[in-house]
Amino acid sequence: MDRATFEQELRVVVADGRQSAVLRLSSMVGLLRPAVASDVGHAHACFGYLAELLEEDTLLAGQVATLLFDVLNGYSSEKLFAESGIVSIRSFWPDLRAKLSRKLLPEYYPDDDARSLLHQVFSHRTDYIWLAALSRDDWHRFMAVLRLSEEPLQHSGLESAISHSLIVLAQRITAIAYEPEIDSKLPELESIDSPFLELARATNKLVKARRTPSAAHEVKRYQEAILSHLAKCRKLIEHIYANKDRYGVSMHFIYLIKRFEQQVERYAMLFAVVGSPDRRGAADGIRQLVVHLVRVEKQRNSISRHLHTSTRLLLYKIAVNTSKTGEHYKVANLKEYIVMLKAALGGGLVVALLACLKLGVSYLPLSPLGTAVGYSLNYAMGFVAIYMLRFTLATKQPAMTASTIAKTLASGDSRQMITPDTLLLTRQIVRSQFVSLMGNVAASLPFAWLLATLFTYIGGGHVVDAPKSATLLADISPWTSLSLFYAAIAGVYLMLSGLIAGYYDNLILHNSFCQRVESHKGLGRLLGRRRQNGLSVYLSGNMGNLAGNVALGLFLGATSTIGHFVGLPLDIRHVTFSAANFGIALADSPAMPSLGMVVEVAVGIFGIGLMNVVVSFGLSIAVALYSHGANPSDYLRLIRVLVADFVRAPHQYILPLRSRKRRH
Repeated sequence: MDRATFEQELRVVVADGRQSAVLRLSSMVGLLRPAVASDVGHAHACFGYLAELLEEDTLLAGQVATLLFDVLNGYSSEKLFAESGIVSIRSFWPDLRAKLSRKLLPEYYPDDDARSLLHQVFSHRTDYIWLAALSRDDWHRFMAVLRLSEEPLQHSGLESAISHSLIVLAQRITAIAYEPEIDSKLPELESIDSPFLELARATNKLVKARRTPSAAHEVKRYQEAILSHLAKCRKLIEHIYANKDRYGVSMHFIYLIKRFEQQVERYAMLFAVVGSPDRRGAADGIRQLVVHLVRVEKQRNSISRHLHTSTRLLLYKIAVNTSKTGEHYKVANLKEYIVMLKAALGGGLVVALLACLKLGVSYLPLSPLGTAVGYSLNYAMGFVAIYMLRFTLATKQPAMTASTIAKTLASGDSRQMITPDTLLLTRQIVRSQFVSLMGNVAASLPFAWLLATLFTYIGGGHVVDAPKSATLLADISPWTSLSLFYAAIAGVYLMLSGLIAGYYDNLILHNSFCQRVESHKGLGRLLGRRRQNGLSVYLSGNMGNLAGNVALGLFLGATSTIGHFVGLPLDIRHVTFSAANFGIALADSPAMPSLGMVVEVAVGIFGIGLMNVVVSFGLSIAVALYSHGANPSDYLRLIRVLVADFVRAPHQYILPLRSRKRRH
């Protein structure tokens, strides 16, 4: 649209007395709005035309100013300023349900509510995109023209609404700062001179002083004090975020800190409008406030944004806790390689026993639910035993180690996020995965064969008959079964078990669980002080891993039964258990399987292991990077760099490095 066409349409809209003021204002915004929100050039050019026309034609400028301020005078803006875009006091699930209900049945606003006006004037969902792209200089020119019409400005009620909203926000900020979950993280609040209390006091004094024309020097003094208190409030919020690794977080705490932070930032935006020392600063404040309010109102019912903002901090805390465990799963030298191999061999022995016990449970006359419970208990107790015996299960490591890698990726400039330290750590972790997989398979297959053979020798019967033996082999085949798909399902469970472990570590930290165990008087009388302290220390370091192992056992044990109930092909395949089943099938097979069958099963075991690790690690690294604030493009960049590094030096991902001898 050229300037002449824009001017013609603008004059028609402003002079159209048949339409209400709100409709005429909406039509003015429609002249600025591009057909596609991303076409910000159209909005930029048209807004420039508007500023030029108002500067050149004082009569038109007066008409536009009168129209704008008359509309604003008919609406109450306090709720728009003090509540829009700020999370409610509800928690995650109630807020999600409220957003879903508003999706189906839009929220009602009273006719005099400025939020209703905002939705009428900015009626398109993407209006905030082009609005944010408008020129800052054009905003200054537009606001300067409006200020020439002092009478409408005085009667618009905006300054009064902003002053009232500042008082409301200051009181709410003070109240939420003294919530027990936040108060406990801010020892500075014990002082009666806390910045939150002082902010509320200074705000009340500022509003009173602004009503007195002769108190200009006091207004300036209170404005300077408020800026100082705001800076201190922001520092205390930063203190909470910077020290979040010292305590856990819950969804309720996330909502509190989000509401706390949003109220402080909204106060700062409103204060920038009325407290700026010059008109350009006030114009900038109005621009920022308008764009922000339009954006948050348009995203008010966004489910994806709700999930994104509500889960990132919790996932970050979970990732931090899993990364602490993941730091143990890396191999830097030959000594650590051997230690990891021994732990993996031990884990393989336990899995071989679990595979035999699972077959035993399958022969019991149980209902489908009873069989699922039996499988789940077998898995859960076995995984807990592996953990308590300090053995390792290779496929459980990716969920832990992904967060360890993400910690190195998320620091520094995103363009240089993949550092030499990241590559070194990744090599050590992949090396650990490789030796653990080899150790698990190398122990589980022959030991399962040995157990099945001993049972046959001692008991006089086979663990499995010939048809069952053929079924065990067929279940591993990548060609004739869904083993790779089932392995991917197991990979998802392995990732979830890592998140659950981190979640419980976070939960016991946030709820001071170990300190409560340590101070429990009845428990102290029962166990004795020394054992009570030992229990507290053990739970603080192991509760999450125990919960994760139990959860993994429940997932693996119940999947096939759930698939049977719902009529879907659901099952799991785990590389170590598949190797053990191969050993059992070999022991009880009536004849030696053919070479082709052995190769097919070997390929199946390799594919199952690869799928377990890739799915578990891929999902875990995605969650970890997301929780650290990385962009989706960072995932692909990481994959490209790691693949190129592996091609360049594959031996460093498999074999241990020899320690260099020091020269004397």
